[in-house]
This record gives sequence, C-alpha cells and structure tokens, in this order.
Amino acid sequence: SSPYRKFSDLLGKKIGITAGDATGQMFPALLAAAKLPPEKINAVFLPNAKSKEDALLNDTIDAFVGFYI
Repeated sequence: SSPYRKFSDLLGKKIGITAGDATGQMFPALLAAAKLPPEKINAVFLPNAKSKEDALLNDTIDAFVGFYI
C-alpha cells in the first residue's frame, strides 16, 4: 500500500520523471491543477521507464510519474 494518496503527499519527495515522454510532459500541468509549486518537488530525470522502476526499487526515488497498461 502506498503512503501517497493525494498530490500534496509528494511535496518534498524525489519524483522520477522520464524527460520527453508523455507523462513527463503532463506532470507540470498536473502540479498546476493541484495548485502545487513545482519547486517543492524534487524531480529526478531518468533516461527510460525501466530506470524509473529500478530507481524506485533501490530507494533512489520516492515515486515516479508513469502509467502501465
């Protein structure tokens, strides 16, 4: 079970983002819609989706932006 239930739970956390992908492009809009300042999120830019999973499992990041089908 995740400790993150709402966007404000991400404040101050390290969030894995793949620069250039769709979710990475939408993340600033999601923050704006939730009225959260982007400077309060610690973005960690990673090269691909697999590296986001690895970083989460290795505790390098606290969460990541993504979706799975």
